Amino acid sequence: MFLTSTDFYIAPYLIPTQAENTNGINAYIKDTEERMLKKLLGSVFYDALKAGIEALPAEWSATVAYANLSQVVYGSNIYQANALTIEGEIPGISGKWDLQPVNKWLKLSKGNKYDNEGRENNWDGFVDGLKPYVHSMYLKEYDSTVAPLGVVKAKSQNSEIVSPNQIIVRHYNRFVEKMGSYDGIGLYHRDIALTGHFGTLGLYHEDSLYGYLYSNHASFNAEVQSKGYADFRSYLNTKFYFPEYINSFGL
Repeated sequence: MFLTSTDFYIAPYLIPTQAENTNGINAYIKDTEERMLKKLLGSVFYDALKAGIEALPAEWSATVAYANLSQVVYGSNIYQANALTIEGEIPGISGKWDLQPVNKWLKLSKGNKYDNEGRENNWDGFVDGLKPYVHSMYLKEYDSTVAPLGVVKAKSQNSEIVSPNQIIVRHYNRFVEKMGSYDGIGLYHRDIALTGHFGTLGLYHEDSLYGYLYSNHASFNAEVQSKGYADFRSYLNTKFYFPEYINSFGL
């Protein structure tokens, strides 16, 4: 829904390109992303998110001439053509495009600023939020390869293969922070009630997915109220999954 192999060509989220890892990598990324999103958001909101994303127009392309009334995504906005466009006429710059009303699913997907107790915060979007998770899981699972004789580790003749554990831990914990879990170097836990920018129950409201959803709860009430929940905040309190920080001893 959000990530493909093209998101992993540049360090630090570089996926190796050995032949045995090439086939099916997009399927692996899609499956890994989907399973974590369902776990994070719960099935009700995941289904609503998926439907909202699938209903969005395609991304604008500089090589396409668009017909009148065509809609495209450009940046974090949707634009509609008010005339026949030629290639390269950029939405927001060319007068042939009209800005459309804010789409909550696009803002959630791409990331946006939000208010946290009067302070401006920023959710970076699902690409930046999920990329460290998928990369860490890839390194963890593909540190070994399934061969006809069993599970084996790759051997290189001209370089030394080192453990990826430090990268796995660092990237996974970066994902955890972006989602909204707070560890405070072991000082805070979910069963300790806190207030302020840590939120309730030690949950981190600053610059996180949880913080964004909590702040914009009114925009998503309808998606969960039709499923029996009082409102979106009550849904978050019961369904949002907070991943926990890890260290190399747990790998």
